[in-house]
Amino acid sequence: MKNVTERLLADRSAADELEVFLGTRGGFSKQEQRKVIYEGGRLVVEYTAGHEVSSICVVDDYCDSMLDKLERDVAEALSHEGTEVAQRYLHSLCVVNGFFRHDDSFQIQPSPVDAPQPEFDYAAHSFLVEYSFSKSPHQLVNQHRSSRRFSELSLLLHALLRSVQLPNRSTTHEWVVTAGPEWASRYLQLGYFGGKEYPPKGSDEFSLTESLSPLEFADAQSYYTSLGVDSGKPLQLPTTFAESLAAYDRLDEPSKAKFCRASFWSQVSSRIFPVSQSAAFAALVSAVEVFLPEPAERCTECGRPTSLDRCANCNQPIAGPTRQFREFVEHYAPGIPARERNRLYSRRSSLSHGSTLLPGDLSEIGFRFTPQSTEAWSERQLLAQIVQLVLVNWLKSPS
Repeated sequence: MKNVTERLLADRSAADELEVFLGTRGGFSKQEQRKVIYEGGRLVVEYTAGHEVSSICVVDDYCDSMLDKLERDVAEALSHEGTEVAQRYLHSLCVVNGFFRHDDSFQIQPSPVDAPQPEFDYAAHSFLVEYSFSKSPHQLVNQHRSSRRFSELSLLLHALLRSVQLPNRSTTHEWVVTAGPEWASRYLQLGYFGGKEYPPKGSDEFSLTESLSPLEFADAQSYYTSLGVDSGKPLQLPTTFAESLAAYDRLDEPSKAKFCRASFWSQVSSRIFPVSQSAAFAALVSAVEVFLPEPAERCTECGRPTSLDRCANCNQPIAGPTRQFREFVEHYAPGIPARERNRLYSRRSSLSHGSTLLPGDLSEIGFRFTPQSTEAWSERQLLAQIVQLVLVNWLKSPS
């Protein structure tokens, strides 16, 4: 087979866009170990163990004119033709009644007046995020770029703002109770439809905000250290918000990906909490563990780290995961007593190894006023606060 990697993917960072493009070419495709085969075996993309594209090959009789056309089509699809501004909905426990604009990157603003909103305060109130991204002439690649940018922004806003909730991307159906003259149950698809048109048409400009007031700011120290959210109240931004956004923009791509992974686990915790408090707790610890250094070597048999420094007398690891977690939190979320940090990680270990569950997972009543329930609830609240402090402070001094 002929290797055409450099012709089709000179820029390895565009591998995801090439995959979207190849997936639209039709024909028979199948997946083998570390290979994806297109066009009935005439084009093969091979991957490394780390899931990166290692080579793209075509069969020897793939004629030059077809290969030339494929190269032109790929180049066009992956090209950048100016900037497009798109709109998507996010949700917040606080009401967005003003706007915030971050350069030419994104803008937060209220939802249109006809967009559905909850009828009570402690709920997910919708708001609009307008964001810019590099436009592609290929429809599906363009949609991919838009979705990728929105996912990144959603995770960024979730990490920096206390009440922001990510949209439910699941298309699953669930039983829901509808209130009215008579109570009833219906099997409905989860999701939010905020307007008459979806997806909204792209534009080259952000919406005008002359009729809106800027969102108000709150002291960052109290914003990130106070517990609870004033649900139904106007959304406020921490005074360090613009500074944090600028710090994120300065990160290199691997560091941005690490930050977004940590934020992802934080939002997973929020979303899964009604289903399992234990899983929600473990997800918060995973958000911190994203930032911990990976061991240089692992045992090929058990997968455990082999490169940890060990005590000369007992041969036990000197810097295990508990110590790494404790020291990292001490650095990026100072002020938490060592006893509390150790207790949080110990709780996570017992949950992950299956030796216990939080009390709320053992009963249909999610919270009871017992010492065990109160302790577990306060630990989860403390850990959620630690995670947000870690995310915000890591941006100031990424490691």
